Amino acid sequence: HELFRNRDTLERFLDLAAQLPVPGPDSNWSELSAAQLADHLTQGHRDFLTLTIPEIDGYFREWDSLDPEITDLRDAFGVFVRGLRQEIETEETHFFPRVLRYEACLRDAAINPEFNGGSLRVAVAYRKSHAPDLNPDRLGKLVERLADTHAVRDGNHWAELLVTRLYDFHAQFLEHERLESDVLYPMALEMERTLYNLSIAGLSAKAG
Repeated sequence: HELFRNRDTLERFLDLAAQLPVPGPDSNWSELSAAQLADHLTQGHRDFLTLTIPEIDGYFREWDSLDPEITDLRDAFGVFVRGLRQEIETEETHFFPRVLRYEACLRDAAINPEFNGGSLRVAVAYRKSHAPDLNPDRLGKLVERLADTHAVRDGNHWAELLVTRLYDFHAQFLEHERLESDVLYPMALEMERTLYNLSIAGLSAKAG
């Protein structure tokens, strides 16, 4: 789906976006714009897919692939990564563009919110109920299982590096999920509610 359907609307949005300062990673995101947070989360996606996950995959490869303890753990991590890739595609193709459009609508009344794609409330509820493989606790349990393997206890270099990197990834993913679930989603749903009420008020005024 295209975020904006015509050049004038796109130029309006780009002009609004260009006026926003670039926040640092330790910003208070609840006080910044949804567009800034979406951009930060998108960069997090890029870091996961191009840096963190390839590095962890490399450590898995360096660890003896015949080690019976690692086979199941490597497969479990693969399941997590596949779910993460699918979720990233869904967020960046459907959810984030809707959030950006809603915020642009609140800044410029000439932009139409286009509610015909359905409520974001339904999309958020669906995500929470259909993404069990992305539960941060599942990644945390994987790290704990890795830390308890014989290779780690025996001082295997690659096993220790893998556990350390997975600990870091788990912490990053927890914060990423917190920003999405506790900040961006509520922000987006509130914008949707506001825009819906404004549209109803506008229709009522025309009817009157």
